[in-house]
Amino acid sequence: MNTPTKAGPHFDASLNILKQIAKTVENCHSTVHAYIAGGQAMAFWCNGFRMSLDLDVIFSHKMLVEQGLHAFVAAENPLDAQRVDFDYNFNDTFSLIHSDYPKRATFVQSYGKLTAHIISPVDLALMKISRFSERDRNDIKELVREGLIDRDELKDLANDALNDYVGNTEVLRTSLDIVLTWFPSAEQKKCHRLRP
Repeated sequence: MNTPTKAGPHFDASLNILKQIAKTVENCHSTVHAYIAGGQAMAFWCNGFRMSLDLDVIFSHKMLVEQGLHAFVAAENPLDAQRVDFDYNFNDTFSLIHSDYPKRATFVQSYGKLTAHIISPVDLALMKISRFSERDRNDIKELVREGLIDRDELKDLANDALNDYVGNTEVLRTSLDIVLTWFPSAEQKKCHRLRP
């Protein structure tokens, strides 16, 4: 899988937020891992397919993140500069997420005691199945179109993750079934390969 060359200025602003957070963990005895999810992960994997004005992060440690963290997006005209904010409401407790997601994450950059990663496309898709808004559905379809996720892997990881889920999983299973229909069939893949 190829790492994209440019995720866009909004992603760069997100990294600036992580640099700010890194200053608060300088005295930590172990490395704090930050796993970027949501729209910023989409921008990373799909070369700026869409931008996001917030930063969703899963941390390896319990964190006390100071309020009001943000960074401005670089712009030729300072008056046009947008702001990316750290999303304090983001919570992976309610997300469909596989316990092994850190193993599949891609390293981005280290800032002292804080190391930034991007969650993998398949784990990003799993999280988006949880909420399954129109934006989430479009994001998953883009990941499928770009060939960034494998149907069987997504299905297996989703079923594993659902085993750890407490509550009514029928809605999630229905959403997963819908997503699985978005992958090209073996015949469609064959025709695509045969095109001149």
